[in-house]
Amino acid sequence: MDIKDKYESIDQSKLSPEINHVLKAMKRKSKNFSVTKYNNIFEPQLDKMIAGLKRKYPESIKGYSAKKDDTTSKSEIEKALEGFNKIIEENPSLRGLRNTNIQRDSTRKALPKGKRISESGKAYYENRENRSDRLAPNYPKNAPLLEKGGLVKSSTHKLRK
Repeated sequence: MDIKDKYESIDQSKLSPEINHVLKAMKRKSKNFSVTKYNNIFEPQLDKMIAGLKRKYPESIKGYSAKKDDTTSKSEIEKALEGFNKIIEENPSLRGLRNTNIQRDSTRKALPKGKRISESGKAYYENRENRSDRLAPNYPKNAPLLEKGGLVKSSTHKLRK
């Protein structure tokens, strides 16, 4: 697809006046995309613009359906889950992990086993499997967090993003 086809694939009636002005300036400066010097400059910029429009305004790209991206993101999630499952199988401290939703728990961080403070201010010791992380507090880099449950009102730990 050449630069002229890319330009024509954008439905300018659905864009803001600022974006339309930039597109028209590209077309005018390159003399209807006939000057290769300007085409070499404008084509990467136009590609970036089209990628941004596909994300924010998919209806502004002719012949583009946003549903294609949704299936891609689902397959990326499935690949990430397979990676987490592989980590669980390979790490001996995580073997036997059951009754957990890995996709949900991979973004949560539970406190390590040991002393906790209740809402009423009393100290208690938590050693139950489903209230603490198996890897806490020494998390390997890129390992899932794998919280199995437990309610923590406040924590000094920061969530991994």
